[in-house]
Amino acid sequence: MNAKKQMIYIGETDDFKRRMAEHQADKTHSMHRYAPALVQAEVVSGGTDARRKRESALIAEYAPPCNG
Repeated sequence: MNAKKQMIYIGETDDFKRRMAEHQADKTHSMHRYAPALVQAEVVSGGTDARRKRESALIAEYAPPCNG
């Protein structure tokens, strides 16, 4: 989420700490153009399929520019 409270990227992972480090290290990732200011996380039980289903629902709801 950026300072304007715009959801800029939605993803799923089984290792949040690792994934955040990957995003921070990848300066070419499109989310850096939107000046991320806040990270929101949601824990979804039920494994990979449940996480991906929730990810898809959130992307459909918020249409973040870095997922398009």
